[in-house]
Amino acid sequence: MIPFRRHLDEAALAEVADRGTHDHLAPAGRLHLDSCDRCRGLVTGHRRASRLLSASWRLIPAAESASSGMTAVRPRVGIGAALRSNDARARRSWLRLAVVLGAALLLVVTGLLIASSKPPLPTSTRITFEASDESGESNRRLFSVNTDGSGVESIVPGEGWEWIENPAWSPDGRHLAFERYGPDQAQLVIVPAGSTGEPRILDEIHPLVGEGGFEWSPDGRSLAGSDEQGLVVVAAESGERRLTVWRSVDERGPVSWSPDGSRILYAAPTSYVSGRLAGDIVVVEVASGQKTSVYHADAWHCVYVSPDAWSPDGLEFVFYAQRGCAEDLRSDGNPRIVVVNRDGGQVRELAIGKDPTWSPDGSLVAFQAPYQGANVQLPGIWVIRPDGTGLRFIGGEGVRPQWSPDGRQIAYCGHEHDDSEGRMGFFVADVTGGVPRLVYPHGCWYYGELDWQPTPPGG
Repeated sequence: MIPFRRHLDEAALAEVADRGTHDHLAPAGRLHLDSCDRCRGLVTGHRRASRLLSASWRLIPAAESASSGMTAVRPRVGIGAALRSNDARARRSWLRLAVVLGAALLLVVTGLLIASSKPPLPTSTRITFEASDESGESNRRLFSVNTDGSGVESIVPGEGWEWIENPAWSPDGRHLAFERYGPDQAQLVIVPAGSTGEPRILDEIHPLVGEGGFEWSPDGRSLAGSDEQGLVVVAAESGERRLTVWRSVDERGPVSWSPDGSRILYAAPTSYVSGRLAGDIVVVEVASGQKTSVYHADAWHCVYVSPDAWSPDGLEFVFYAQRGCAEDLRSDGNPRIVVVNRDGGQVRELAIGKDPTWSPDGSLVAFQAPYQGANVQLPGIWVIRPDGTGLRFIGGEGVRPQWSPDGRQIAYCGHEHDDSEGRMGFFVADVTGGVPRLVYPHGCWYYGELDWQPTPPGG
């Protein structure tokens, strides 16, 4: 037998067809190899040659070839050439496979790089809210508490001030802004986290027009809200006014910054389009102060936005609209959660409910809506996907849900049915499920505002 190397050369393979009396290429594509062990061994002893031959050739005995009158002819294409052609096709196949696999690997690596380039979401273990203390005093103050109910701390209004409200933590969790009110004045103030000193005054506010509070810009350099002149943007460091846009008294509700900080969204109960009591969603360009109505509700609807109205990618915003302007969720107003793209198109209704707020990763919208509790319709906390699927009950009785910075928990003002005193306090619920935790048992009464104190990653 001719010894076989790992790769047979053409000369060795050609012996099968070209060797002396063994020109045995038969018609109909059948290769005749008679009983010659040498020839048979050359082919069958090599795996590549065997695969090639078995695909289009058949080994037949010499007697069958003779009896059938077959004429032996020399092969037009030598086995070595055929194998080379087969190898070329295999190489091309492997090349195509390598290109496909390489492209797939590139997409995976690119996706991982993009995901890793996004800064991780802040976490939080504390919420800050406005409430009365256990004695039920009329003076309201701010309280801060861990999400397990421990570590309660309070901020008192200060000498000559009756109450404080609308807490708002800076994006880095290092400063707390809030409003404090006296008999005939109000102020927007700011304090460093953990400070017990006198707050720094940023703006003087008319006592009757501060509804809705002030919200931090995404970069933490400014706050936007309402004072007696309308919508204002105030520098967090100096208190300098960076923007003032006229806004009527009945428009002094919450505002929402776009994720890139270039636009501010709010609801106007008097339509800019028709001039009638209807409802517009208005966008203000921060650079120019230009106002644009991006959504006009029907004449019989009122519209409302929350501070987290924008989707995290800035492509959409969420609000609720209802027939009439009644505050009672169980009224005939039949409020609807609505999502609209940033230019006012592609309107879709998600569910019946109020006070929608977008999760930090954009995957869910939390809101309050009726549920059947204690044989009556009560407001409870729900979540739903932005496409209208995945509706899920989180807890009740509760209102005004607020997402934790990492999107894993929701805090809200709620009520425990087994509380004989009927007290309403603040709860924290895990979005994945479980029983909501009562973290502070006093004084929210459906209107207490709250905010999470962010803890930056590694901070």
